[in-house]
Amino acid sequence: MSDKLTPDAQALLTMLSSSCTGLWDWHINKCKAYYSDEWLALVGMPPGVFEPNIEFRNSRVHPDDIIRVNKALQAFLCGKGVSHIDFRIKNACGTWLQVRETIVVTERDEDKVVL
Repeated sequence: MSDKLTPDAQALLTMLSSSCTGLWDWHINKCKAYYSDEWLALVGMPPGVFEPNIEFRNSRVHPDDIIRVNKALQAFLCGKGVSHIDFRIKNACGTWLQVRETIVVTERDEDKVVL
């Protein structure tokens, strides 16, 4: 796939990979999500062994954090929240890791609804 990217996109991909920054992309209108190899490595999961959706991410969030995390995400998507949130996420070994999730909207429809 990377050989079909523009030079700028390839440079961004290289920077993300070398920074060990995990990336996930939620396609709300399709009920699908994409998780980068770095994100999967963070939680200790190999690609392709789970259904790529928001529920997979939510299942990894600490039970004491999940309501706060989802409220922050919803508030941001409605234009009323902060663009990042700190919380705990469980890796495959059962260890809780402190992470910071940064939220960016990349696509909206003509009515400014997040896609």
